[in-house]
Amino acid sequence: MSSSRSYILIGILIGLALSLGLACISFLYAIHDGFRVAAYCFPHAVLLSPDFNSVSLISLLVALILWPLYGAILGSSLARGRRTLQLVLVCLLIQHVALGSFAWSRVDSKPVKVTLEDSVRRP
Repeated sequence: MSSSRSYILIGILIGLALSLGLACISFLYAIHDGFRVAAYCFPHAVLLSPDFNSVSLISLLVALILWPLYGAILGSSLARGRRTLQLVLVCLLIQHVALGSFAWSRVDSKPVKVTLEDSVRRP
């Protein structure tokens, strides 16, 4: 039982590190290319965002919880066996790519680039 918990904990920690790294990369690309990279890294958060001018708190929470949740699911399936891990990995990959494609099409329909507004800049 403790090995199952350790797999889940390790999966959560790896997912958290991956989530923070992908968030930094997505932010850097958002400055130049809008939210296209974030659409594939965090498709659930992009689909939950009502508009791209302001990011909601729920979208940010979902974005930070997504990859640790994937890690916990993969860690749990690793504890149950190799075949279960393979099946769960393929299912997670398929749903992530499918939702990423929907999020990508949503981002392409509303192109936005992150820029500083004139009111923020000082003369």
